[in-house]
Amino acid sequence: MSQHLSTELLKRYDERGLDPGELLALDDHLGTCAGCREKLRQSKARPGALAGLKASLNPATAAPVHLTRTQLSAYASSRIDEADGELVESHLEICSECLAEARSLADGAEASAAPSPARTRGHSGESSLVGWTGWATALWRRLDLRFLVAGLASAAVLGAVVVFSLVLSRGPKQIPATGIPPVTGQPRVSESQGPDPEPQTPPATALLLLDGDLKIERNPAGYITGLESLPEPDQRRIRIALERGDVRVSDALKELSDSAGSVMGGSDKAAFALLDPVGKVVSTDRPTLRWEPPDGAISFRVTITDPAQGYKEIVSSPELACVEWMVEQPLERGHVYTWQVAARTEDGAEVKAPGASSGEARFKILQQSTLDELIKAKRAYGGSHLVMGLRYAEAGLLEEAEREFKALMALNPKSPIARSLLRDVKSRDR
Repeated sequence: MSQHLSTELLKRYDERGLDPGELLALDDHLGTCAGCREKLRQSKARPGALAGLKASLNPATAAPVHLTRTQLSAYASSRIDEADGELVESHLEICSECLAEARSLADGAEASAAPSPARTRGHSGESSLVGWTGWATALWRRLDLRFLVAGLASAAVLGAVVVFSLVLSRGPKQIPATGIPPVTGQPRVSESQGPDPEPQTPPATALLLLDGDLKIERNPAGYITGLESLPEPDQRRIRIALERGDVRVSDALKELSDSAGSVMGGSDKAAFALLDPVGKVVSTDRPTLRWEPPDGAISFRVTITDPAQGYKEIVSSPELACVEWMVEQPLERGHVYTWQVAARTEDGAEVKAPGASSGEARFKILQQSTLDELIKAKRAYGGSHLVMGLRYAEAGLLEEAEREFKALMALNPKSPIARSLLRDVKSRDR
């Protein structure tokens, strides 16, 4: 679950004081978090900065896809399973029309529905017959008889031409001079066996996903089409993901999840939780660290160490009264770090997290080359949630990938492929 942005971070965003990694992360967050967008709007931002913000939040133009009334009714009355509920909520995050209808259905859930005009009619079909008779009479009166006769004559001529063409296409029937059919080596088929079977209709092209300017389909031969405008590496990664129904993630995530063990001091008696980043790759070189405080804590101090240098202290925070801290100096890109929080309680005791018997809290700063590639891809293919979701996952940025796949599923609410990709990346972001 992503956290809201701090006032300090929004201020630096408004003043254009972010590095490329921070800007990429904040752009993605503001694109999905209405609360942070409203918080930024209410701040005293410069007109130029607000104009840039609005430009960055414009969604990609695509044909709107709305939820059915059945889905909205089931959601409003809480008669929907977890999977479909997830689909509806993802769509409501970006579609104001469906959100308004869902609220209207929820407000009127206890009111009895008025009978529809269709149900008040009888089953005799009298109303339909009267409507047909009146329409036919009016039509006949308005037609010019001369045009009607001319039309019938034209239709007769056209029919004769079609019949004549069919006869010619069959060719003359060959009859041997002796009056005996020639021997062809094939068994004769009697007329009682019926006509030849109708030719089979070839399978139609299947639509897989709509994604920005992309219309991804599977043709009758089983080949995925609609990716021709993308570079070959992106075409290949998309085809693999669609065939397998999962995403490829960075190997760095396994390195971060394999804890080195008990290397930090402290007691586990009153341990508390470190929230973020833990076991993650982050795009900015000045990440914001967050934790859940223990009861009775009055101040905190954060320490960041380098495992590659024997857990040498790299940077530490001043005494803090809040439960988050943005690193004050840039960390080395492509590097893995560990961090710890020491909490001081009212009675003067000190509690550390992680504790002595807990694993390490690790994170990795995204390497510069990968960051440059992501920024370039966002500028070129930012309208494609599928391309950016797969790119983010391969870089290890799972939260960013999850946001892209949620947007993809909202555009394709009935697509099993979109749902499979979202579930796969969510299962890896733990």
